[in-house]
Amino acid sequence: MITDTKSLVQALRSEIKEQHRREQEERENEEALSWVSSIPILDHHEDAREGRTPDTGQWVFTKPEFLNWETASSSSLLWIHGIPGAGKTKLVTTIVDHFLQLRRSSQDPVHVMGNSSLSNHEPPVGISDPSPLAFFYCRRADAERRVPENVLRSFLKQLALSHNKSLASLRTTYMEKKREGFLSRTLSTKECQDLLIKMISLCPEVILILDALDECDEQSRHKLITVLHQLVDHHLPVKILISSRRDDDITAEFEEKVNFSLSATENHDDIMRFVQENIQEYRNSKRTKRKLNSAISADLEQQIIKVFLEKSNGMFQWAALHLAHLLSLDRPSDISKALQSLPRGLEKTYGEIFERITNPDNSLREIAIRTFLWLLAQGGAAVGDQLLAVVCQDLDADEIHPVDIDPETVLKACQNLVVQDK
Repeated sequence: MITDTKSLVQALRSEIKEQHRREQEERENEEALSWVSSIPILDHHEDAREGRTPDTGQWVFTKPEFLNWETASSSSLLWIHGIPGAGKTKLVTTIVDHFLQLRRSSQDPVHVMGNSSLSNHEPPVGISDPSPLAFFYCRRADAERRVPENVLRSFLKQLALSHNKSLASLRTTYMEKKREGFLSRTLSTKECQDLLIKMISLCPEVILILDALDECDEQSRHKLITVLHQLVDHHLPVKILISSRRDDDITAEFEEKVNFSLSATENHDDIMRFVQENIQEYRNSKRTKRKLNSAISADLEQQIIKVFLEKSNGMFQWAALHLAHLLSLDRPSDISKALQSLPRGLEKTYGEIFERITNPDNSLREIAIRTFLWLLAQGGAAVGDQLLAVVCQDLDADEIHPVDIDPETVLKACQNLVVQDK
């Protein structure tokens, strides 16, 4: 009887000790994950995919360069490049959703990083269990998202969330830093590289996706490029996909790698669907608000599609800017007239929009100009409440004006040259 009691007590002690160990490990994991990166990557993904029409970019999954990259049995790198406004980021969101869908389909909660509405693309033959995935959207206007080390630290966090052994590696590194008293607050580029190599070597395969490399800091992005090359050159089980403009330094680094350009031909169907869907949304909103038939007839819709396919040159940004202006007009005759004078190219498009904004007859002119000046002073991005307070002020007046406008008024004043992050 005494022996049985002792055994029971020992078992309870072991169970309590193990429970304490697990709780301690869980706390350390949470601390390590918070320490390595605080960038909300899923929020950035949702912002980037906003406005993307269904099935946009599905053509990429049949493109030989992409298929060869995805099904390669060894380390590989794919570079997707294109002119400004070509829709590179929207295409990357489609690719990211594809790999997120593979994780959701696997019904493995460790690999599901979000609950986004994902694409229905089926994996190609040869792709079985989903690989740990990490992705990042660089952005010139966001100071955090143009720093090379922040890209690498985010990769580390995402891999740690996707793979238990990688999480253990991160925890070990964090505890070493903690014991040293955090003499260095963050991981250096070299430390990030070493830890990435270790994490990737623990996995059967890892996928890294980086959007808008050209928006990473021009003076220091060579450090990020060097690390990406190192990961591939170490013959690790890693597949890296990069999108960017054809900046000279980036082109010099990747033109010998597998790559393809985002062309007008490939964007043809996507732009057509984009126009059709936005016109349909316009019709629905008109019927809801005014209880009238749409101002855009089927014939006018076909005219719009025809002109957009001819003049957009495959640029989504061109299509988005001009379609927003056309759909702000109520009379069919005004839409038809504006349609015939649409300029080619983004430079002329931006110039035309700016002329409309700065027209003396525009009642929102001052709000737009103050918005642009403040954004320029803040490096391209600003906190919403601060921006509203600033644009309400009259520099020639002595008193401080209260905030009497909303974000929608600012966006309307800037005519799609300014966007609001969620």
